[in-house]
Amino acid sequence: MTQYVQKNGDSREDSLIINFDSNPIGMVVVDHSSTVKQFNPAFAKMVNLEYEQILEQKLGVCLGCENSFSQKCGEALACNAC
Repeated sequence: MTQYVQKNGDSREDSLIINFDSNPIGMVVVDHSSTVKQFNPAFAKMVNLEYEQILEQKLGVCLGCENSFSQKCGEALACNAC
């Protein structure tokens, strides 16, 4: 399994990372501008993209949101309902 989130030596945080990585539910962490910072393998499988195609991309682009191509991701009117 690819390590999607880097461990840092803190056993509690490492445990959280292991649970994040091994969870069968797709999970993603984005910053204030909807840029993907971390994700688990289940998310990559869900969106059918490779690691390099997801990390540092806008979430809407990864999800194939039609609004992310016509407007700035996270700023379309439809984003409030997503």
